Amino acid sequence: MMVQFGLLVTILWLDATTRLPLEAIRAAYDKAFSAAWIQVLPLTRSPYPAVRYWAAKAARYRADVTDVVLDQLVPLLKDPDPVVAVAVAAALAARGRKNPEIDAAFVRALRDPQPGIRLEALSFLRELPEISDRFADEYRSIQQLGRSVPYEVQKLCTELLERIAGR
Repeated sequence: MMVQFGLLVTILWLDATTRLPLEAIRAAYDKAFSAAWIQVLPLTRSPYPAVRYWAAKAARYRADVTDVVLDQLVPLLKDPDPVVAVAVAAALAARGRKNPEIDAAFVRALRDPQPGIRLEALSFLRELPEISDRFADEYRSIQQLGRSVPYEVQKLCTELLERIAGR
């Protein structure tokens, strides 16, 4: 379900950023989740952010990801596209990796002026309770934006703050 939602978000985001055909997005998505990693790794070097995003997403959810693959994703923590960087940060954090750039990628995405990017970061953090409490101040600052923040973003911030408070 979350992966399918991510595909929809990617299509909408990509439409606003490049003119990569939808068939190419779907092909990258299919390859990222079904091909051998030797075929997926070149996707991380694509000029298209949506393709790099799906390679990172696959590293988060596929069971066959090795340390060698994760090491090759680390440079993408500084990807110019904040959605790619936060997808890589989520993949590495979910695999237990520790790197100051992981937190930095989340902070950049949570502070991004585009609500969709903040929502993507919050969605990843919802799935990563082991690190989400480190971003409580960011959640509060997003909530304080008031009406300019979409309901979904405010709802995720509230949920994450309540979970942190309950610990």
